[in-house]
Formats: sequence, C-alpha cells, structure tokens
Amino acid sequence: MAGEGANKMQAIWLGQVPSEPLNPKLISVVPDDSLILGWDAPLKDGCLSILSYTVAKNGVEHLTNIDPSLTQISDNIEVGGSIGDLITYEIKALNHAGASIYSESLTIMVGLKPNPPQNVSRVQILSETSI
Repeated sequence: MAGEGANKMQAIWLGQVPSEPLNPKLISVVPDDSLILGWDAPLKDGCLSILSYTVAKNGVEHLTNIDPSLTQISDNIEVGGSIGDLITYEIKALNHAGASIYSESLTIMVGLKPNPPQNVSRVQILSETSI
C-alpha cells in the first residue's frame, strides 16, 4: 500500500551562497611574530546562517573553519621572508548553500623593524648670538 513504512525525512536548504566578506584590513602587527587580519561580515548571508570563514594566503586556502562569530584572526609571520615580499590575503564566507567568492585582496609588504638611532649625541648650546 502506498504511504506505508517508515517516514523518511530529508533536509533541504533553501537559500543562496553568501556575498563576499567586505573590507579586509590589517589590524595590528607583532614584529617578527604575527599579524591580526580583520574583515566585515558579508552584506548578504543568502538567507542562511554563515557557517564559517576561510582565509586564503597567496592564493592557497590557509586558515579554514573560522568561527562565524569572528571577523578577525591572527596569522603567524614566517621567518625568512625577504624584504619587499608581498603577502596577499582574501576571505570567503560559507553557508549551507556553498561558499561566497573571495573578498577583495589585502596585500601586505614584508618590511624590517626599524633599528634604533645610532651615534646620537647631545649638544648643549651655551649662548645665543643675534646680529
């Protein structure tokens, strides 16, 4: 007989992939250690909750399954990078319908910590002469 047997339930997610995260930015740097990246949540979530974020570094997925309540993350700075090397970050959002496109790129140039001034001496001015 039709309709007999166990009921089968199947979840169907109705929605679209989210729009991309916005405004990737460098929040802070701990020299020779790490940096903090930030971004704004997507304008559109595709009518489905954001499940996670993924950060790509130089075109490769680098940090995945980032908690959706976070909009910033720490990343280690690799020792051995050359001065002038460029590091590019992009962020995408994921919901049950799939992944957004990547955000606009944030490109950071590797630089040096400035050295303290050297050969600095104090000069005392004893008098002032005017003509």
